[in-house]
Amino acid sequence: MGAKIFAYSGEKVVKLLEKKDTTKKIITQDGEIFVFFHPSPGNEPLSTQFKYYTFNGVFLLALIMAVPGVNYKLRLKILLIGFILIFPFQLLLFVVFVLNNYAKRMMIRDGFLYPDFIRYSLSYGQKILIRVEGQLVPIIIWGGLFYYYKWHSTLTKRIKSRSSENKT
Repeated sequence: MGAKIFAYSGEKVVKLLEKKDTTKKIITQDGEIFVFFHPSPGNEPLSTQFKYYTFNGVFLLALIMAVPGVNYKLRLKILLIGFILIFPFQLLLFVVFVLNNYAKRMMIRDGFLYPDFIRYSLSYGQKILIRVEGQLVPIIIWGGLFYYYKWHSTLTKRIKSRSSENKT
């Protein structure tokens, strides 16, 4: 179910950002995402498989459950917000992957559709996102949300109690 929602929203973003109308359809089959595109009318259609779709929610869930002394209502709230925040990073990786694939394959078949700096930027961006999105993004989300909900509230309570003591 998650892969279908991901493929549907990824298709909308890719079609919005592509340079010419090349994307024909993006489908899921057995949890794998396939992108079918047609670079030019005279050539046969091409396809690619997106292999980097991971459900980082398991890692985020493990991080959230490992923190002692937090009630389950706060854990559930942080988990839901974390899932919502992870999705754009995965969508960004998907869009960069598809556009990078288009830039590489269309350069070979149809000449230079994208300038060199865009092709290199997409390639390096994809490599960085593959590394960062899988492990670093859940840790940053977990740390940020726990700081905000748990540590921030504790610190503000201490500051308020100290300021009330100083007034008296």
